[in-house]
Amino acid sequence: MAPTRVPILERLWKRTVIDEITGCWLYMGCKHNQGYAHIRLPYPSAKVEKVHRVGAMLFLGFKQGDRTIQVNHKRECPNKNCWNPNHLYIGSQRQNVLDTACPTTAKHVGL
Repeated sequence: MAPTRVPILERLWKRTVIDEITGCWLYMGCKHNQGYAHIRLPYPSAKVEKVHRVGAMLFLGFKQGDRTIQVNHKRECPNKNCWNPNHLYIGSQRQNVLDTACPTTAKHVGL
């Protein structure tokens, strides 16, 4: 008998802690060496993907595997393991660089 596959959203929530102060959904599972949380997608893909991208796929509506889209954390959310869709936006690399250079990136300033 084949093993039961747990839906991706259920797997995310099992390892998520909500920060009551910031509202971040902090994934406490595996982290990439750059600090980003990641999770293996369900078969047939079975690809390892950054958790904030998976959150954006689930809640902001773009398709898995679309590498033309960049998912950025808002300036007010410096947590690389946050996947709260209210803390993410679809943007460009340029916007991400500008966000990183912004002084408010180092702390939460009310999302």
